[in-house]
Amino acid sequence: MAAFGLPGGMELWIIAMMGLVMLVPIALIVLVVWLVMKRKSANAVPASPAGWLADPTGRHELRYWNGAAWSDHVSDAGVQSEDPA
Repeated sequence: MAAFGLPGGMELWIIAMMGLVMLVPIALIVLVVWLVMKRKSANAVPASPAGWLADPTGRHELRYWNGAAWSDHVSDAGVQSEDPA
């Protein structure tokens, strides 16, 4: 199989190497995207109903979770106030 003027079988080797060279960057991109998505899902706050929970910032005893995001409403020793997160 010397269609390109190369010694027998060399064309298949070159074609295989070119395929590998094209697949490696694609595989790396897929790997990076997968790792980023995995990290984001690991850092996601689990779905929970609205309520007073331990303040994730550690600045106060409790902070109000509205079911979708942390609010500015905090509580220390039963005294409520506002503190921007």
